[in-house]
Amino acid sequence: MNSSPTPPELPLPDFFEFDVAFRGYDRHQVMELVSQALASVKALEGGNPDAATLTARDLRRNADALDVVLRGYKIDQVKEVLGVIHQRLGGGSPSSDPRPEDIELDIVLRGFDRHQVSEATDEALASIDALTRGDPDAATLTAQELRSRAAGFEVVFRGFDRYQVASLIDHLADQLDSGEHPSNQH
Repeated sequence: MNSSPTPPELPLPDFFEFDVAFRGYDRHQVMELVSQALASVKALEGGNPDAATLTARDLRRNADALDVVLRGYKIDQVKEVLGVIHQRLGGGSPSSDPRPEDIELDIVLRGFDRHQVSEATDEALASIDALTRGDPDAATLTAQELRSRAAGFEVVFRGFDRYQVASLIDHLADQLDSGEHPSNQH
């Protein structure tokens, strides 16, 4: 007897069409990422995992690195499609993913290095997930280490908004703290 129903598989068309907007994701980067991700989904679902070039984590990391340009694809449309592909790559549905899809950091002229922030955030989320599962040995980052790492983020010409990053790091560190010190309730 199955206690929870399996969610229906979301369809993936062979071609995606996005609207162009003022301040959207770079069109060439999006199409390259989507085509590579679709090829990986087809390889995985076709029983050929060695041909898959992207994992769900790789997709999320590459999506975080997409450039916002003057005239590019609408950000919300791209995120919706990438969320579906992420699920099909085995990353779980966006609602169960430890990194909510609605967390969006603005890119500003003088902000924190996007790659450094993304790497630290990904590692923090993986550690939070490990602590939540009750596997503290799999957690690779503590709250103190996250805060120390964040203190060393470089300020670059086009980076994530520093105030938003600080708020996100505080939130993640609080989650790591609460997972590291489970309550002594019986």
